[in-house]
Amino acid sequence: MSIPSRTLLLLASLLLSTSAALTAQHDDLDGAPALAPSPPTGPALPESSVPPLDSPHADIYRQTRTRIHTAPDDPEGGPYGIWAAGEHYKASFHGDFTFIPYLGGGYPHNQPLSWRTVASTVAGQPTAHLARAERWYDDYRYEYRYGDLVEAYDVRVDGIEQTFTLRTRPQVAGDWVVTGQLDTLLTSSPIVDQRTGIAFHDDDGNLILHYSAAVAFDANGHTVDVRTSYDGERIHLRVPGEWLATATFPVTIDPLMTRECTAFWSQANPPLLEGVVLDVDIGRDGVADQIMVAFVRLASGLDFDMWAYLFPNDDCTFANRNEVFVDVADSWGTVSPAIAFAGGEADSWFLGFVRTGLISGQNGARYHIRASGDLALDNAFSTISRPAGSTHGIVMDAGGVRSESSGTSVFVVYERQDPGAFTDVHGKRIELTGNVQGPESLIDTTPAGSGRTRVRPRVNQVADGPNDGWVVAWQEYWDASSSGSDDWDINLRRISGTGVPTGSTFAPLLSVENDTHKLTPQVEGSGGRYSLAFSVWEELPTLTKTTTVVGTDIFNERFDWPLGGTFAFGEMCEITAGLIDDQRWRINGGTHDTNTDSHWAWMFESTQSGLQYVSTTGYDAGRIERLVAYSPPGPANAAAGTVTFNDDLDRFELAYATNEGGVPCGTTNGTNHTVYCQVLTHLPEPTPTTFGVSCGPGIIASSERNLVGIDAYSLYLYNATPYTPVTLFVSAEQNQIPLDIIGMPGCALAFVVPIANAPAVTNTLGNAAFTTALPTCPSLVCGGFTWQWAYLAPGLNPLGVGLTHGLRTTFTCP
Repeated sequence: MSIPSRTLLLLASLLLSTSAALTAQHDDLDGAPALAPSPPTGPALPESSVPPLDSPHADIYRQTRTRIHTAPDDPEGGPYGIWAAGEHYKASFHGDFTFIPYLGGGYPHNQPLSWRTVASTVAGQPTAHLARAERWYDDYRYEYRYGDLVEAYDVRVDGIEQTFTLRTRPQVAGDWVVTGQLDTLLTSSPIVDQRTGIAFHDDDGNLILHYSAAVAFDANGHTVDVRTSYDGERIHLRVPGEWLATATFPVTIDPLMTRECTAFWSQANPPLLEGVVLDVDIGRDGVADQIMVAFVRLASGLDFDMWAYLFPNDDCTFANRNEVFVDVADSWGTVSPAIAFAGGEADSWFLGFVRTGLISGQNGARYHIRASGDLALDNAFSTISRPAGSTHGIVMDAGGVRSESSGTSVFVVYERQDPGAFTDVHGKRIELTGNVQGPESLIDTTPAGSGRTRVRPRVNQVADGPNDGWVVAWQEYWDASSSGSDDWDINLRRISGTGVPTGSTFAPLLSVENDTHKLTPQVEGSGGRYSLAFSVWEELPTLTKTTTVVGTDIFNERFDWPLGGTFAFGEMCEITAGLIDDQRWRINGGTHDTNTDSHWAWMFESTQSGLQYVSTTGYDAGRIERLVAYSPPGPANAAAGTVTFNDDLDRFELAYATNEGGVPCGTTNGTNHTVYCQVLTHLPEPTPTTFGVSCGPGIIASSERNLVGIDAYSLYLYNATPYTPVTLFVSAEQNQIPLDIIGMPGCALAFVVPIANAPAVTNTLGNAAFTTALPTCPSLVCGGFTWQWAYLAPGLNPLGVGLTHGLRTTFTCP
């Protein structure tokens, strides 16, 4: 095969080059030929064309029960009380026993049912004095002890099992009757002395909860049906005296209270607030290799509860969950869980949240700190102060520092509205060692109340260390616009490692468009490298101060911003490109791959179809993969997806909420509202292979990571002639062409025609390197490349040039 003249000229140029002209090392492709053209465009694709995530999801909430617990009183909300919960209900014991089913955000208020025992008689004679009870409880059982009578409640997954136990035989013979006074807005038809349960409905006839038919059993296991009566206010449970006369004591009455409905909504694909699960957040402790997931469930449209689980061994599954924080009081709602972890000397978790509807009439930001590896249930919390009369908003976020760093603090951001002012975004650094709050800062450069509304703040999950700091993004509306209307925009501000906002604010490139709303920002990255994702609501008929959180598209924009350095816009890409634009996309969370420093993952949802997506992007903001994490089975939806990065296992950890089986109340008892965990790994990285022959001592090698979207893919030359010019050739094809004809016997070219070449100079060891980027566009990159180094080697052959083996690298593309 003849050698193309272009190749001969390139080899000749190597001989004629001087080291002075070749001292510049090439670190990227700026000014060099692009490795891939722009991707082709085409018609919008249906969502069904998006491939599913192949890892199974783990249901971390189903079949759960929350132990009986208490918590410190809230300074603005009052006492917490004593609570427990099952899969679809919660219950309190600090007063009369109260059962509250989870009805979802579409139901206007709670529908509690309280029970107070007012009589226990045999043949009309009291069996106990009920004026004062001795109270006792362990993890899953609560007892009101009235001497010889014990009223107990056992916490089960499906409901509360209520029992009444007579320890010894009464002095008189006759029927044993237990009477309970109910306090509830629910109603049921009257019942007179029947072997039956009681179904309770609301005013619209919806079946809400069920009090089961009871049985009685004695110490030998002998049973008898209990006769139930209900007069609209009181329940009477009667055990026949003839059975009681032969029973072996103690004797127990055993009914069960369960929910019959778990969610109210009015359409097949319920909107977010009409389901049961609202917010979800996830984080990772790289010191103890643990994952934390926190989520909020809606008892009703006025009552929100929060749980936090820890999972050891990076295993986010049902079997390993540890309930570590619970907030289910009905005196306030709890929203916006914000998880962060700080390594270094602190090695501690931070869990932020906002309590709403406090007695003060305001909302209050709170947080919980726990040491790495601590799996105990602990509901201690601290309060973030605010000026008198002001209220915190319902959005909160927190960023920590990498587990490997020496940082010991987090930066928390939140909304706050002062009297007579617009909502603004504030933040503060919290030192986890010793729980010390730093001064509060207004994140923007303009004063609070300056005619602008700032909401939905977000901060990157992890800083690179105490000297790196964070980036905060938020959504802003100019209420005082001279035109009388404005679009929502997004701004960014750099935060120092000491928690001080620095420099100017910057906005994404799309902010120059004044006819689109930019919504729900998510910012992730560290060490000066960041990516911003946000939804865009385009083609608005008029500009209004919309409260929507969805858009027609989701965009991702890369930027670099070292602390104290210059803000540099990067490239921008539409994550939802190729899918139908219909004003339904919501972005919920993202994370940064700190191993490659070039990749991000984003969780977003279709509020129309209920699908939950995860997408990975590269250094150039381009989309690499777009997968369906959750496809609803029938009428259902997924929401609140969030993600964190596991640098030890080199994978992304996903968490999201689902409302499955969305049917009207009373139709079925099988509706499930749960939280799923899943993992996403990078595309496979094929091992580069050498081929052909080499002539001379030079050796070729490449980076360990060969992922599409990485901006630091390096090719190395080892053991060549020191301080000499060298050239790296790259070609799309693979070949083996002998070069004996040009004075290089035993040498062979690994290609026919190169598509690029990069000159360099070896160091004192005869080594050289060339670093390039692998764009996310797959049309050429995914075909693979052949690389080969050529270097001056006087005396090696008549031409005085050596060649390494050819190195073939291929890249997996979706």
